[in-house]
Parts: sequence; structure tokens; C-alpha cells
Amino acid sequence: MCRDGGPPTAAPPHGLDVGAAVATTAGRLRADCVIHTVGPRYSPHEDRSELLRSCYARSLALAASMNLKFIAFPLISGGSYGWPMHDAVTQQVVAVKAARPSVELVMLVAYSRESADLTRRLVG
Repeated sequence: MCRDGGPPTAAPPHGLDVGAAVATTAGRLRADCVIHTVGPRYSPHEDRSELLRSCYARSLALAASMNLKFIAFPLISGGSYGWPMHDAVTQQVVAVKAARPSVELVMLVAYSRESADLTRRLVG
């Protein structure tokens, strides 16, 4: 739906709330569109796991509403937002499994051997 047709959704003027998702055109990428989401920053004092899982759930729901067949996720909040990798991967897998996505293929992109091995174990 996004390809050359303009963005089907728009971000609010002051940006996205944590956990929200919008789609834009993909520019020169080899993709129909890009779904953007804002992950929460990790806090050892506050459980923000539900917010992290909502990034995946809302992105998958948006993809389904646009009849997309494929979606790829990096590890949301696992980098500069400080989420411990093991828990970030766990939250990712739990969220995707719980969402029971209607897209045909969900790819979980790992940027290290350690995160790839952990993702394979958790996906089972």
C-alpha cells in the first residue's frame, strides 16, 4: 500500500508515543513501506516490558491492516535505549508469538551471534 502511494499513516506533529506505530514510504529501500515504532528506554526501577511488547504488537497489527505479507524487526530498545539483550530478545519473541500475526513471514533481525543464537532458542 505504501509503494509510491504516499504514507498511509502519519506521525503526530510532536512525534510518536512510546509503543505507537506508523507506516511511511520506504524511499529507495527495497520495501513497500517502513513501519516506525518508538521503543521504551530501559529502567531497572520500572517495568516497561508491556510498552516494549506493544511496539511489536502495534507494528504487526498495522502490517496486517495494510495486508503486508512480510515484516522484519530489529531488536527494539536493545541498543542505545539500554534494554538488556537477553530480556529484549525474550520480550520480542513473546510479543510476536502472542500477537499471532497474520503476515506470512516475520523476520527477527539479529546483529550479533549471541542475539541470533538466543532468538533461535526462544523461537524454538
